[in-house]
Amino acid sequence: MKIKEKDKRKLFLIIGISAAALILLIVIIIFIVNLSNNNSQTVLKYESSSNNYSSQKSSNDISSNIRSDQDSSDSILSSDTSSQASSSQNSNHSSQEDKNDPLNGVISSDTKSSSPSTSDTNEKSTILSVPYINQNNYPTGCESCSTVMMLNFWDIDISVDNFIDNYLDTGDIIFDGDTMYAPDPNRAFVGNPRSDDSYGCYAPVIVNSINKIISDKNLNFNVQNVSGTSLKNLCKEYIDNNMPVVVWASIDMEPTKTGASWIIHDTGKEFTWTRREHCLVLVGYDDNHYYFNDPYENNGVVSYPKDTCEKRYSELFKQAVVMIPN
Repeated sequence: MKIKEKDKRKLFLIIGISAAALILLIVIIIFIVNLSNNNSQTVLKYESSSNNYSSQKSSNDISSNIRSDQDSSDSILSSDTSSQASSSQNSNHSSQEDKNDPLNGVISSDTKSSSPSTSDTNEKSTILSVPYINQNNYPTGCESCSTVMMLNFWDIDISVDNFIDNYLDTGDIIFDGDTMYAPDPNRAFVGNPRSDDSYGCYAPVIVNSINKIISDKNLNFNVQNVSGTSLKNLCKEYIDNNMPVVVWASIDMEPTKTGASWIIHDTGKEFTWTRREHCLVLVGYDDNHYYFNDPYENNGVVSYPKDTCEKRYSELFKQAVVMIPN
């Protein structure tokens, strides 16, 4: 059958339109597919970015926690290692034999801090503000310096020199060959607080000296020998009531040892000194430490672990003296 020319043109036109429509349909389909793929990739990228950010944030938080833990550890380490045992001068009450002490320079594992601890900010503490006096001019005068600190706390105007010269009972050290004669430290200071080659005194001597001051100055105070009371109870009964306490322990809370022996002047009995004996002012406490005004080597306010303090305090017979206003 012969197709007319006019019909051919119509056929070609229909075929062309159909082809164009098909191409347009294909283009639309491709566009829709590409658009769908792009949206999917955008979602994946966002999720990936969110995951990365979350992971990075978590990592940063962990690093921050690690740094915080390290800072805390460094603070505790700094607090622990800030202690210094000044054992090169072995005893505040050093006789000549102390200078030959084989334990000179030995540092205990128990440490002191030169100021109230700040490693634990949640730690409750009570620390009295007691005027500080160092014993640099009084090599064996820790009892005198500590007593004057307590007196000054109560606004009693007295110097260490005035205390020693006018109120402290002292007794001479005398040698007869190799035999040493000296007073009973419960009755008088053994030697001279301004001398390196002297010893010290015990609580009854300080009580007697303060009673002289109370009488001389007509003060409205009562001084008590509260020896035998634990440091814990001293804090409860006196520190909590704003009253510092003079106590006996050891230099830098180092272990004590047997010291020199002598014959007591008026009794003929032999007495043996406790080496490294030291006198301080108990001024406060927290959960783990006791705080002291320590006259030795200008130490200022120092803190020591409670169990160490109790040991050294016991080694010096738990001696303590307190002034109580009437």
